[in-house]
Amino acid sequence: MGVTVQEAALGHDIDPCAEQLLEVGDQVDLVQQRPLVSELDQEVDVAGRSGITACELPEGAIHGSRPKRQPQRWDLRSAGRRGGPELSLSVATILGVAHPRIVHPIEVESFRILRSRLDTAGLPPCTRAVTERVVHTSADLEYARDLVCDEDALRAGWTALAGGAPVVVDVRMLAAGITSRTAVVALDLSGPPVEGLTRTAAGVRGAAARYPHGAVWAIGNAPTALRELIRLAAAGAVRPVLVVGMPVGFVDAAESKAALRDSGLPAVSNRSAKGGTAVAAAVVNALLYLPGAP
Repeated sequence: MGVTVQEAALGHDIDPCAEQLLEVGDQVDLVQQRPLVSELDQEVDVAGRSGITACELPEGAIHGSRPKRQPQRWDLRSAGRRGGPELSLSVATILGVAHPRIVHPIEVESFRILRSRLDTAGLPPCTRAVTERVVHTSADLEYARDLVCDEDALRAGWTALAGGAPVVVDVRMLAAGITSRTAVVALDLSGPPVEGLTRTAAGVRGAAARYPHGAVWAIGNAPTALRELIRLAAAGAVRPVLVVGMPVGFVDAAESKAALRDSGLPAVSNRSAKGGTAVAAAVVNALLYLPGAP
């Protein structure tokens, strides 16, 4: 059995979703004490056990780690048998620095099952990452047909996030689901009640005044919030780098997402009435977890 490796090299034209195989028993450096050249974002399943995955990190890149430590080497045959939780380590690059992300064995197994049921190998890298993360989060294979992804828009969002662009979301539940970036919650900026506006729509108006240009926006709850964002963009009051439009509900959810696609804004959305904060957060997380920089 092999070990699935997702590899992306900074400054090189390498597909971050390209898969390679390492042989079980290979010893791999967990930390390389040299400047960051590339990163390995691995998902490991060795005879049903997850192990510690390998990544190349710059010296001191792990927050709180001791400097000048010798590279640690992990034998994949014994990974997961060292006591404690059987966890894997993946790497997300945020603000140009590699940050480790613990990957639970359940997530590893979920992606293995997903890829056994859904062939995403032919998708562009950002579209593939988003599609897989949404399907993994929802356990709903229909999202592979329901999602409307624009690779150029997703790549622009990926680049912006890697450069530290703010993430603005409609509600706190969505912010809680974004695990590696603190998001601005529009609802908290709604201010006094505005006649004719829902609280989330009023919050979008307030957030747009504070973050008019360059933010990644994610709407996962109220169609009224998405409608207000589209209206503000049409008026020139806000210019998002990417809009994740995934509100849910029987009233105006599908229609507001169709309006988003018709608006010309750089966006990812889905066609049906389903959606929600979990899948909207999944889209943002997918881009944050992609290793390296475009």
